Amino acid sequence: MFASDSKADVKSVKGLHSPGFISLSLLLFFLLGSLAGVTYTKNILYEVNVAQEFLGKAQLEALAQSFLHTALANEEKIPLVSASYEVGKLIPGNASATVSASVKRLESLGLRLIRVSASDNRENEFHLRQCRICFPDSLLRQLNEDPFIAFGDVSQGQFLEGSMPITSALHGAAFPQFQVDDFADWFSRDWPSIEKLQQDGLWNWLLICPGLGRIPRRIVLHGRGILVFERPAVIEEDVIVSDRVLIIANSDLRIGDRVKLEKACIVCRGNLIVGSDAVLNGACIVKHNALLQDRVRLTPDREVLTPFETIISY
Repeated sequence: MFASDSKADVKSVKGLHSPGFISLSLLLFFLLGSLAGVTYTKNILYEVNVAQEFLGKAQLEALAQSFLHTALANEEKIPLVSASYEVGKLIPGNASATVSASVKRLESLGLRLIRVSASDNRENEFHLRQCRICFPDSLLRQLNEDPFIAFGDVSQGQFLEGSMPITSALHGAAFPQFQVDDFADWFSRDWPSIEKLQQDGLWNWLLICPGLGRIPRRIVLHGRGILVFERPAVIEEDVIVSDRVLIIANSDLRIGDRVKLEKACIVCRGNLIVGSDAVLNGACIVKHNALLQDRVRLTPDREVLTPFETIISY
């Protein structure tokens, strides 16, 4: 009986090393190896696709920048027009690329907007924008003769010696016909936080404020730029704007007490109110009424009438 059990144990032990068991082990080994290989291959392909997409987007950005810089450099000789161009294939990936330019002009302000888009057939795209304002001759003549003009009633408080008065528009003068909606959609309406605005400055941006515009008191803004207000706006007390700025107000604009606009041109489609002891060095043209409170100092600076170009923005 014990001998029989011993033989059975020997057979059982031999079964672990049988050809069938080894084949099954090898099969499992190769299966696990294949799965690891597939996973590794998928990771490699993912990384290749990510790298390919990154290179493709970089090429689209380079195409847009090259096209826009070339167009701007030759703008005086070749006027910018809306157009679209097939520019070949991106490498790697062989995606078809297109560069298109959209141009909008607002003759009454001498405003030219250009937006360049580079895209491929995989729904990747890159955009650039730029704005140039060169006042038309009729507006320049008006503001060179009278840098501070209102087309409605003018009311001025205590007059400050050495200040230039704001005058009612002469016969034949005309306020430029435009609305902010004519060009606002071409730019972002993401008005920056006051902290960011004060920290970064204007730096040749065109900023559009879609809601009630407000620049809070006692802040200092540096850098050139264009500020556009779609709705009534206020620049509160003791604000200083230290560099050249073009302010386009679609409605009423109130400038608080002791505000200093050291190099500003204001184009206001509503009423303009300027607080006591404020300083405006530059020019302004107002479609409706102008109210200047006590000791407002207006001094002409015709440099603010020269052409203005914004930075190229995304």
